[in-house]
Amino acid sequence: MSISNKDYDLLQPDGYSYILYSEENNTTYHKPLANPLQLKHSQFVVKCRPTYVDHLTQNNITIQATNSDEFLAQLNTPKLKDLTPSILDSIIFHLHFLNENTSLKQLSKRYQCDTKNIENLFKRSVGLSFIQYQNILITLRRPTY
Repeated sequence: MSISNKDYDLLQPDGYSYILYSEENNTTYHKPLANPLQLKHSQFVVKCRPTYVDHLTQNNITIQATNSDEFLAQLNTPKLKDLTPSILDSIIFHLHFLNENTSLKQLSKRYQCDTKNIENLFKRSVGLSFIQYQNILITLRRPTY
């Protein structure tokens, strides 16, 4: 998606990771956000699974491009496409798509992980606590009138 209607737009928190590429040949990574992210005119935005940015930083993978076509081509390389989803990806998929509020204890039983391990994975990989992340999802599910 490219922002071009105004000088900037706000990306509301939705629990996903984002990679932003700007005209200045600058690529930035953003873990799931607790606050809106300001997007500048003519930035390219790639929405990723919530743990993707952590996978990139953990594996010291940087995306360097001199134009938007090169940026998009790099996202299609085997090195980036082959990043293996983790147990946290499964847990987050569960939270997003089963559309239910689940406790750490329930997730611990279902995915056979310690609750402290799940909480630590959220803090390290996502940058938010489990409760903060779940609150974002709850806010997104509320009907707006």
